[in-house]
Amino acid sequence: MLSWPLFSFLAQVWLFIAPGLYKHERRYALPFIVFSTVLFVAGGLFGYWVAFPFALQFLIEWGRNMDLTMIISASEYFDLFIMVELGLAVIFEIPAVIFVLARIGLVSGKFLLRNTRYAILIACVVAAIITPTTDIPNMMMMAVPMILLYLLGVVVAFVFGKKRTRDADG
Repeated sequence: MLSWPLFSFLAQVWLFIAPGLYKHERRYALPFIVFSTVLFVAGGLFGYWVAFPFALQFLIEWGRNMDLTMIISASEYFDLFIMVELGLAVIFEIPAVIFVLARIGLVSGKFLLRNTRYAILIACVVAAIITPTTDIPNMMMMAVPMILLYLLGVVVAFVFGKKRTRDADG
């Protein structure tokens, strides 16, 4: 019942956008929506079941090792929870973004594969920025999924990417 307004809004957005799309573009809409929704939910579940408990446990153990009494307010707890959840949900959209970029011809699987080392560096830097703690294990908890999702995106780009055609004059 609570999601009905969101569904209605998305339906209205689709009714506005669909007439401007070509038939071959509309063919990809439903699979893209399902794929990106599954990725978003998977990111949220990964955050809920893996990353958030790990980050919280690290913070509690760190405080205990420093002989500190941990007083976590509900506001701080939920801020950490939302940051981890939304961060990972958005990170899990990497293959969907690569799908769109590959379909419109901005990137190719070959280009992405050739630049994997830069993607790994960027994933580690982004993970260091968005990680709520300062330790390497929590940073890797964010960086490893980003790298794996990038590699999944490379596969997606090879499979669904725009095929290059040779020009008539060479």
